[in-house]
Amino acid sequence: MISLVRQRSYLWVIALGVAIAVFVFLVPDVFAQTAEVAAVGDAGVPTTDIRIFIARLLRIVIGFLGIVFFALIVYGGILYMTSRGDAEKTKTATGVLRSAIIGLLIVLASYTITVFVLNALLRAAGLGRPVNLDDTAHIEPLSSALGVGIIQDHYPPRLGTDIPRNTKIIVTFKEPILLDSLLQTGTYDPSASVPTGQLNADNIKIFETASGPLAELDPGDAFESSEVNVSVTTDHKTAVFDPVELLGLPTQTVNYSVFLGPGMLKVLSDGETTAAAFPDGDGYMWTFTTSTIVDVTPPQVESFVPSGGGEYARNIVVQVTFNEAIDPTSATGVYEVSDTDPFVNMEVRNETAEGNPVEGTYTISNGYRTIEFVSFDQCGENACGGAIYCLPGGAVPHRPPEISKRTTFGATFPRRHPSTRIGHISPRSRRT
Repeated sequence: MISLVRQRSYLWVIALGVAIAVFVFLVPDVFAQTAEVAAVGDAGVPTTDIRIFIARLLRIVIGFLGIVFFALIVYGGILYMTSRGDAEKTKTATGVLRSAIIGLLIVLASYTITVFVLNALLRAAGLGRPVNLDDTAHIEPLSSALGVGIIQDHYPPRLGTDIPRNTKIIVTFKEPILLDSLLQTGTYDPSASVPTGQLNADNIKIFETASGPLAELDPGDAFESSEVNVSVTTDHKTAVFDPVELLGLPTQTVNYSVFLGPGMLKVLSDGETTAAAFPDGDGYMWTFTTSTIVDVTPPQVESFVPSGGGEYARNIVVQVTFNEAIDPTSATGVYEVSDTDPFVNMEVRNETAEGNPVEGTYTISNGYRTIEFVSFDQCGENACGGAIYCLPGGAVPHRPPEISKRTTFGATFPRRHPSTRIGHISPRSRRT
């Protein structure tokens, strides 16, 4: 009877050990958010944060030790169940079980201590958000405005790495933003087609992440108004922030944070009324890491549509794609004959109309790498009732070798239409 009770007791011990092992090593931890884990970085470049690398390494080590002690518990249980009342075998089995359980408890304590120490180190380094030994994805704070919110896109990307020190910071909104929310009042001409001035440092904070959490920044930690030049596209939806001095250091990488404050205002459809750009009152923030280099290589044309040697529908969208992001203020705009300051950095010309540029709109997409042209010539409606815009004709392509040279290229359209040529591709690089 006593032997039966002891066997049941050890069975409960084994079951408890299995349960602990399952909860620790098989169930992902969801009680703490990880800073900079949900990577949305540049394709093809590493975006793993060093803290996540350390957390993964520790998780592997602790997980391995946990598996070892779990196996010892199973081994001790098998020894006990097959001892058949042999006092020596029973003593050996109880010793193995006791040691394995103590080892598993030590692993649990190590897990807790590791999380505590890592969080303490991060707080001391000013990175102050909790670390989890689980490497699964989490949602970052102050990131909800991207996608479903007012933020359409930005560069550098969230958690981007190897960003050149002379990079420009670009943000595109889904709605026009009040210029005073982006630029310091009195430093820009509101009537300019591309308003340019100094940073509104009250609404927009650009700072080294190591300076500390946003709420604890000291005066001077973030860039001041005079330290960042700002340009806004004609539609007031894209802002380009150009630090006067190079970012980072020539000897080591530096992590930066960009915060768009809740005080920013958007302009409603009537063109006069304003409303909060971030209705939740939180704003938007992301981080990126600069490299030690200064990029002086101009962007290269990677591809273009339409290509040469074929016939295409007149409503084809003209596209030029570069190998890296370019400055939207130099690559987007509207060309109208009546405009006193039209966009001329890229032109689509009608060769049979004395080479006159075709009127239309130039927009940018694909992470600021692709320029698209759509003419003003409405030539029909699609199945959903939307307007279809057409080019007046076609052209013969000549692919430009690089963005800095003024070259021509295009595509062949049906010969019954006048010829159109895409020419003079010279948007300036976002890096100077």
